[in-house]
Amino acid sequence: MLISHNGKKPDVHSSAFVAPTATICGDVTIGPNCRVMHGASIVAEGGKIRIGEYRHLFSKTKNPDLQGKIF
Repeated sequence: MLISHNGKKPDVHSSAFVAPTATICGDVTIGPNCRVMHGASIVAEGGKIRIGEYRHLFSKTKNPDLQGKIF
């Protein structure tokens, strides 16, 4: 699920896979060939989140330390 937050919406590369039960919210960029798997939640509340290419995020992924960083 892709959700806009504070006027920002997620940007998911066309080669990335986002599972139907994953949540991506706000100013989040998902790079090429990434996998955001079932149950993962990526929420940008305090800054940008950038996920680089070939990254895999699984359920129970926690993201408070990712705010404003490139992962």
